[in-house]
Amino acid sequence: MTDEDIEKNSGKLIYYESSRGCPFRCSYCLSSTTHSVRFRDMDVVKEELMFFVRHNVRIVKFVDRTFNADRKRTCELVKFLIDNAKNTTFHFEVAADLINDELVELFKTAPEGLFQLEIGVQSTNDKTIKAIDRKTDFEMIKRAVKLVQKAGGVHMHLDLIAGLPFEDFNSFGTSFDDVFNLRPDVLQLGFLKLLRGTKIRSEEEKYGYRYNSKPPYEVLKNDFLSYEDVLLLKGIEEVFERYYNSGVFKGAMEYLLEKYNSPFEMFKKLWLFYDGNGYNKVGQSRNSLYEILSHFCDDELFCDILKLDYFTYNKGVNSPKWSLTKYDRSILKTRFDILTDEFIAENLSEYADIPTKETVKYLQFETFEYDVLSNCEKRRNIIIFDNKYNRRIRVCKDLKQ
Repeated sequence: MTDEDIEKNSGKLIYYESSRGCPFRCSYCLSSTTHSVRFRDMDVVKEELMFFVRHNVRIVKFVDRTFNADRKRTCELVKFLIDNAKNTTFHFEVAADLINDELVELFKTAPEGLFQLEIGVQSTNDKTIKAIDRKTDFEMIKRAVKLVQKAGGVHMHLDLIAGLPFEDFNSFGTSFDDVFNLRPDVLQLGFLKLLRGTKIRSEEEKYGYRYNSKPPYEVLKNDFLSYEDVLLLKGIEEVFERYYNSGVFKGAMEYLLEKYNSPFEMFKKLWLFYDGNGYNKVGQSRNSLYEILSHFCDDELFCDILKLDYFTYNKGVNSPKWSLTKYDRSILKTRFDILTDEFIAENLSEYADIPTKETVKYLQFETFEYDVLSNCEKRRNIIIFDNKYNRRIRVCKDLKQ
């Protein structure tokens, strides 16, 4: 790759391969047809990675099937990136059972956002795991995930695959809950691809597979999942991507999840609501997604929590109709009363030497019926959203109608 190539792909994700092959034999993976792992020369790999670092590539995603197949090599490369990389994120697909204490200790020294780890759990059904020739132990996966999370700073992705042998709809729901309860930053719900040359493709009759005739040959049904089940899982995946993996509905998601024993059941109900009201028939903007969620749960406290998410993750936006309270208009009159010299010195010191009429351009004042930044008690308050310094400041003030 040349300097010119990098410039043309500025801001885009770069795929990179430092090894080929895989030590495992998962029946759905093409890498299972190889019987070894070949590693590129370490000096060449380091030189090429430094090329990406010097050009401030945003994300480098390693396509190595098992990045940590060689633990010693992995630790050497991770330490090299910690010492040399600054503005680039590196994404690795790793095997949980090969994560050792040395690697975890290195992660403890890594800057926030330098690394993303992706672990393929695929299923927590023991019969399914055996059928696809995986040797993973979910208890070991949980231990590895928790160690990395405790190390801090590493963005964690966990994967599930729908459509595997012996995994019916209810079993997939159990796998979903097991993995979700580890609270990864992203939980990716994939659908089995019956790729030519894989063992599972040769077992299509054994498990009653029907799949798309065109690449990537995605599953449509099998003896354990009906076509209707697959469609329902597709819908659940859609709302899960929009509302959980997006990361911009965090408070709202936590509130809703507390009301359900099963996260899978909650997202299933959210999809049935979403689909039942025709929201899936047209494209939905992010703003629309907030409004839809306000209809899914019309609880007054939930509306305030959703409103907090809305202004936390969307800078400089107008108050949507669903979030307006009868006290909002009074803010226009009270915001200059709030921004006294004393208040600014204590809470907004960066603006101390700026005229107040300029300061308010960076601030958003919103009213809340509940103390959503503290204990969620019913207590009318104002929250100031500082869009320049990404912070929130609560002001308790008696708002008149």
